[in-house]
Amino acid sequence: MKAYSGKDPFVFVSYAHADREQVELAIASLKRKMCRVWYDEGLTPGESWNDDLARHIKECSCFLVFLSASSMASSYVKSEINYAISKGRAVVPVRIDTSEIPEGLEFALGTVQFLNVAGEGDAWKWGKLIAPHLPGGVFAPLLKPYLSVGGCDFFMERADVVSPNDPDRVSNDLRLTVRRCGGDEEELFRFAPGFAYDADYVVTQCSEISDDYYVGRIQGSYLVHILGKFELDYPLTGPDFDVLFIFVLRTNGGEVPTIRFVDYQVVSMIQPTLYEGRSLADSAWGGTVKARLDKALA
Repeated sequence: MKAYSGKDPFVFVSYAHADREQVELAIASLKRKMCRVWYDEGLTPGESWNDDLARHIKECSCFLVFLSASSMASSYVKSEINYAISKGRAVVPVRIDTSEIPEGLEFALGTVQFLNVAGEGDAWKWGKLIAPHLPGGVFAPLLKPYLSVGGCDFFMERADVVSPNDPDRVSNDLRLTVRRCGGDEEELFRFAPGFAYDADYVVTQCSEISDDYYVGRIQGSYLVHILGKFELDYPLTGPDFDVLFIFVLRTNGGEVPTIRFVDYQVVSMIQPTLYEGRSLADSAWGGTVKARLDKALA
């Protein structure tokens, strides 16, 4: 799993290697929420271990430390915490077991709130609990024009629709819109996954369709890829998965643009033990989303 390597705000993750399996699940969960995360997977070959760690702690916007019996006994983790505090980094301590917090650590962190995820079940769910405690800048922005052309701004957003029967149930719809020459917003496409999943979306590609043997624009057409990340709401049981939506957008000159959903691909799936070896269509909740995707293609 690749660590973030860009220049935008990011989270530095400190942990004990004895906890690596759980921590990597939590990191994967945060990355699915478009959180920029750096951890020691991103150490640069040939550089001093300490220099590389220190540089990333200095450059991070937030220092996230997973506290356990192993990490609180680790001299490396202690050094990372002390260095983060000395550099004025925002520290988010997350307790992942019931070990007692040393008085020295409590004193060092002062009034910083300890987030407790011990006993919260699968580490994959920790990301949802941790995300609200991280600064907003470490998340990639989702609502901005993914394309501006011909006086039109094209947007992708997640539209949260509350169930009319249960205010606690929300469908995170994928919504594609256009604003023409500063006018009102017009909806071009909507996909409703239903109320079982917490879903997020991000545009991963928007490229003009061209041909090596034809010089010029092909009807102002673009290939648009959107990655949808579907995480089943607790306590429902089933797979979490990613879907790549594939669209063709036509700007149509001065006319109303059109966008057509042309295909999709399930690109990754995290299976609980109960569903190992089964396809998305075989699972109760995932099968419903697949049926809705197939219907949208019809």
